[in-house]
Amino acid sequence: MGLLILALLSTSSLWGMQVEVLGAKALRTEVVREHITEKIGSADLDARKLDQLRFRILGIYRQFGFSRARIEWKRPKPDKLICQINEGPQLLVGKIDVIGGKKFSDQFLKKRY
Repeated sequence: MGLLILALLSTSSLWGMQVEVLGAKALRTEVVREHITEKIGSADLDARKLDQLRFRILGIYRQFGFSRARIEWKRPKPDKLICQINEGPQLLVGKIDVIGGKKFSDQFLKKRY
């Protein structure tokens, strides 16, 4: 299980809403903030928009090997949004063995995947 870090890394104002990003270490907070800015079109945030945003940011974390990353949204006030990120451990593939490939060579499959 990953280490939860509660350090304030970024605060910005977005359409009159204060947005804080906590716990982001592997991704720059500007990257996370950019995705939040793209998705939020107004101060009207419903659960569906936040779920879509969570999915988008977690996809980026997964590309960098953080398959156990978690995001939690907190709304302490109507004009404040906190994005709490728990990155978890970075998991990297060490070696891939291909056995039984008939249509493609082992080297071709290793390069593709």
